[in-house]
Amino acid sequence: VIRTNLEFLQNTGKSKLITITSSIPSEGKSTTITELGKIIAKGNKKVIILDMDMRRPTVYEKFDFANNVGMSTLLSGKNTLGEVIQTTEDINLNTITSGPIPPNPSELIMSDILKGVITELMSKYDYVLLDSPPIGLVTDAMMIMHMSDLNLIVLKANYSKKEFINNINRFVDDHDLNAGIILNAVE
Repeated sequence: VIRTNLEFLQNTGKSKLITITSSIPSEGKSTTITELGKIIAKGNKKVIILDMDMRRPTVYEKFDFANNVGMSTLLSGKNTLGEVIQTTEDINLNTITSGPIPPNPSELIMSDILKGVITELMSKYDYVLLDSPPIGLVTDAMMIMHMSDLNLIVLKANYSKKEFINNINRFVDDHDLNAGIILNAVE
């Protein structure tokens, strides 16, 4: 359903940069982004998933990858882009895991290096999907969301706080973001 709805976005012929976040941990954002990446890739689109949640990374687990290099080592200058891209078992789908947990994730995300990485990836992939930290906990998500064409916020049925929807509306309006909500785990 999500992939189909993405087809209705204005087709500009350029890559799409999409951030997926949640209000708090354990709402299903990493599962959502990995499954969405797989489905988009099956449609013959080149996709890369970046795990930007450098405090609680989980994308590497979804693909059963090591997490010894990734966004943290790339943004700190320890590795090149080519050294951190990992190929998944799914045709057309790559990922960059978070890498080792750094002492300064916010500083790495605010760096100009990230903007350059995103620009380069958008020239090579049809979709660049960013797995962001939850927006209810840290400001890292805000920095990432401002770069994105679309921001999807995952809420989990019977788990997420209902009052967070008001916070999402205020957050989106205050920061002029293009956003949508994914209601996850609906029985």
